[in-house]
Amino acid sequence: MTYYDRTGVVIDANRWCELHEQTDYLRVALTVVSPTLTVSTVWLGFDRSLGPPGGPPGSIEIFETMVFGDGIGEECVRYATEAEALVGHDEMVERMRSEDFEQALSKLSTMVRGQS
Repeated sequence: MTYYDRTGVVIDANRWCELHEQTDYLRVALTVVSPTLTVSTVWLGFDRSLGPPGGPPGSIEIFETMVFGDGIGEECVRYATEAEALVGHDEMVERMRSEDFEQALSKLSTMVRGQS
């Protein structure tokens, strides 16, 4: 398995373990949308994409945004860079705040993010 720091630089497993112990390093963004709905974006540090290992630059997915609450827990969007993850987090928060909840869930279920 290949591990990456938050800038996308390859790191060894020992460094990944050290970083994974640091909550401030793991957490990219956390927004409580309502008492029962939270949007969380984290650094995973390993590639969760379905592409081949060592694929073209930008093909890795090392950040993840998930929505928790109101029976949600499996909905997520993944990103290659921290900048994309921050934008995606804000978009998810805005979507959860501005739309009818069922409509937002429907969009989340069909969302596909392109790679940059």
